[in-house]
Amino acid sequence: MITIREIQNFLNSFEALRGIEVTHENDIKKAIAPHVVILTGMVNIHGTPHLFEAELNLMEFHNRDDLILLGGTILKAFEKAGVQKL
Repeated sequence: MITIREIQNFLNSFEALRGIEVTHENDIKKAIAPHVVILTGMVNIHGTPHLFEAELNLMEFHNRDDLILLGGTILKAFEKAGVQKL
């Protein structure tokens, strides 16, 4: 299982994903389900900032390929949102 820091550091290595944070929602949820984390960040689409949040299950991430897939999926979602605003 990949750690919170590994996911955050990998995503923050890309300019478009810099500033994304990966945390536990709160101490209670961390105790009950330590493998469930929250991904939060902000993206600019045509100059307008948009906040986003997603829940991730760390048990679904096993290696760097999984992180690459996550980063690509996030970037594609941002790209699609930007195209739809045109």
